[in-house]
Amino acid sequence: MKHRSFINEAKTTKIQNLICILIGISIFCFIVIKSTIASLTHDESITYLHFVPQKFMDIISYKIAYTNNHILNTVLIKGSEYLFGNSEIAIRLPNNLSYLVYMIYTFLLLRKMNPRIIIFPFTLMILNPYLIDFFGLARGYGLSIGFLMMSLYHLIRYFKTNLKRDLIFFNFGAFLAIFSSFILVCYYISALIIFNLIIPLQKVSYSRVSFRWFFKQNKINGISVLIISLATFEPFRRTFKWLSLDFGGKKGFIPDTLHSLVVQSYFGISTFWESVLVGFVCSVILILFLYIFYKAITDKLTVLSEIKPVVVVNLLTILIIVFINLAHYIIGVDFPIQRFALFLYPLIILNITLLYCMKIQKMKYIIVGLIIGLTILTGVNFSLKLNMSYYRDWAYDCDTKTAMRTLVNDYKQKPDGKVTVSLGVSWYFEPTANYYRERWHLYWLDTINREAPDLNDNYIYVFKSEYQPSYLAEEQVIFTSYFADALLVRRSTCFFK
Repeated sequence: MKHRSFINEAKTTKIQNLICILIGISIFCFIVIKSTIASLTHDESITYLHFVPQKFMDIISYKIAYTNNHILNTVLIKGSEYLFGNSEIAIRLPNNLSYLVYMIYTFLLLRKMNPRIIIFPFTLMILNPYLIDFFGLARGYGLSIGFLMMSLYHLIRYFKTNLKRDLIFFNFGAFLAIFSSFILVCYYISALIIFNLIIPLQKVSYSRVSFRWFFKQNKINGISVLIISLATFEPFRRTFKWLSLDFGGKKGFIPDTLHSLVVQSYFGISTFWESVLVGFVCSVILILFLYIFYKAITDKLTVLSEIKPVVVVNLLTILIIVFINLAHYIIGVDFPIQRFALFLYPLIILNITLLYCMKIQKMKYIIVGLIIGLTILTGVNFSLKLNMSYYRDWAYDCDTKTAMRTLVNDYKQKPDGKVTVSLGVSWYFEPTANYYRERWHLYWLDTINREAPDLNDNYIYVFKSEYQPSYLAEEQVIFTSYFADALLVRRSTCFFK
């Protein structure tokens, strides 16, 4: 009977693994297809037009200090453009590939925790429409989350294998994550603290723990810290000197960071259910922490070395929260919200997963029910929010590509010999319009600026709320974006006598 049970369990595990792989590959195909056909967005276009053309050293030294310049993202776009051109998919390719890094390391990490329930947490980790958006965008957020999972996996694995290569990959993943998004420095510092808390617990004799021993254990970490410090010194200096870091929240971690993360991940649900999910997340993190604290007291810390994934993930989450609060109250950095807080999402799901894996008997079935319920909610939410035309944070750019194509087709109908024309736009559309001007070699179109449209513009593309018909020129709406609520208008001045 035991042998048959073992075979059935192994078969179930294989089926779950196969389903996870199929889900992961399907999402990757979706990301790539959407990256190919969806219009480039405002922030992507700024990166491509203003930072990618810079020299390599100017990019990594943050010569032009601007938060839009996610260093690793900019460097990888530069390489991708050199190899594959400047199409939408070429510009977004590095982030598309970072999804594979995220998917693979998520799968490996969950399988290490508890292979019997992998399908539920894997679905939660993958089917977040807001998260998936950033693996299809040429921004640093998808890259940072992919490399965060890589780093975290090798950190946890190191405690079991004690192999130097795992420690090297932990530091390397953190290095790449920080250069993708500077906020990940709080992850790296937290991870190093946890490393030095857990390592002594693996020693049989505490008499062997000394400063020299700590130095030996941290040799690779020390080299990595030195390299990262030297590499990020100038970008960080320029950031704090020239940039204002006040584009987040000011109320607190829960009302700003956590609430915005829930709202963006499950947008469309009622305020009541938003509050329920926020409360659930806080409860999970707190229960796990209290469980660790209880075990540390009753088992004299020794048990903590046996539940390292729980200790690492939970304490890592708490330390990051602490650092976010310290950054706000000491140096005035706003609480991260929306996409700036997105790196916390996989850590939250891992906390939920580990709460079940701890097998706290009185809560076991409650946790299982909550995980299944949350998985169903996530799946339904993802299917309802699935689209191929826009990315949530830049939804207004959903039809900019179509508007520019309409303008091109309209211009081609003009009589031969006509001079260049100008396009006036709402400033939101300026970067993407200029990207397509360059992408399609529209040299008959003047470079678009951010100034409000005027009578000298032959075409205008603005939000309906901004459109003011001119009485001095005949105008005709040639394209309407119903989703962005914008109009492309041709003026009679476009046809020269």
